[in-house]
Amino acid sequence: MPQRFIGFVVALLLLPFMAFSARVERIVTDQLGKNVTVPDSVARAVVLQHQTLNLAVQMNATRKIVGILDQWKQQLGANYVRLAPELAKLPMPGGLTKVNIEALLQLKPDVVFVTNYAPAEMIGQIEKAGIPVVAISLLTAPAAEATKVSPVVADEEAAYESGFADGVRLVGTVLDRKDEAEALIATATAKRKLVAERLVSVTPAQRTSAYMANPDLTTYGSGNIPAS
Repeated sequence: MPQRFIGFVVALLLLPFMAFSARVERIVTDQLGKNVTVPDSVARAVVLQHQTLNLAVQMNATRKIVGILDQWKQQLGANYVRLAPELAKLPMPGGLTKVNIEALLQLKPDVVFVTNYAPAEMIGQIEKAGIPVVAISLLTAPAAEATKVSPVVADEEAAYESGFADGVRLVGTVLDRKDEAEALIATATAKRKLVAERLVSVTPAQRTSAYMANPDLTTYGSGNIPAS
């Protein structure tokens, strides 16, 4: 039997396995408690939440991002672009609570990151188009509170500490940046511990209230720790 013919037959036999490997997927659980099926290797991500965008930049994953939210400069600051100049050239197919589905589809994303309070209609519209949606809150909250802009939790300190770590790991897992995610968590944890040690002797009466001012006199969340 000619060697060329044998090679052709072997190639045909391998086709099903090659097709299977191209469709390898995995299931992750987002911070709304929803199981989401995403590609095993994400190459094209659209990020419609500023916190996740910031995390992706810190994890050196911007080359995977093909679209970002329209208010990224307002949310992260006009000078944030100096950390990732490539963001200025990216399409903006939506925002925290809206999406232009036609513009989104043109980007052919493998996954879309949204905020925990993205409207159900918005998420449904993206999912109906066959695109996985991963919600990030950086907060551990009861199901009844999970989709709110400022969720109410029994223990804010614990909710944000665990939610931050879970959210960072989730983003790192989806974007194939697990090592970078763990390094970021370790650094943040160490810095929080340092601040806590420095303030341990400061009584509640001695603490100074602070207001985090954003454009148009907006601020963040409620309670003692920023929520959005």
